[in-house]
Amino acid sequence: MTGHDMLLRRITYQEIDKTELRSLLDLYGISYETWGLGGTEHVDDLVAEIADGEASLEDRDGVLVRKVDGVAIDVFADIDGARYRLREDRQVFVRDGTVKRRNLSTSLGEKIKRGETHAQAIVRALREELDITVQEADVTIGESTRQTVVSKAYPGIVSDRGLTMGAVMIPHDQVRPEGYIEHQPQKDNYFIWELLR
Repeated sequence: MTGHDMLLRRITYQEIDKTELRSLLDLYGISYETWGLGGTEHVDDLVAEIADGEASLEDRDGVLVRKVDGVAIDVFADIDGARYRLREDRQVFVRDGTVKRRNLSTSLGEKIKRGETHAQAIVRALREELDITVQEADVTIGESTRQTVVSKAYPGIVSDRGLTMGAVMIPHDQVRPEGYIEHQPQKDNYFIWELLR
């Protein structure tokens, strides 16, 4: 093992620019030329995740691992005397118009930033993504799990993902019966209400 390899095993990549990330991906033999197409994320997105404190990269026995923690949030509301749950209907990617439908088990998910609690991440996600204002006291935190999987967002990278469940009942004045659209630089996410039976 070279000194360079030994150094890589000790470093956690928490700050990296696009050129450094591409060099690192090349070093690990990870192809990124098609990232950003077909519903995958772009190299710029991974740089932004790391810069925003939402993810880090580390070497684990010669494998580049993206470590990320998140919350899965169920959003509920009472509309016309019935209970509804918000769900993502679709994602539309700006680069190539790809429409991606996911059958998520919760309303939405959000990555937790370094130093942030689960409840703070949920409050921030609702405010930033859906323009919904809730308080930390309104949030219920549930079970946590952790798994290591091959990333679908960044093909070729292994992701170590922690996930904590959360739920919130939003106030009546925050309810938009027609649903919500979250605009991101790379995609638009469409959310609709689903009647609970």
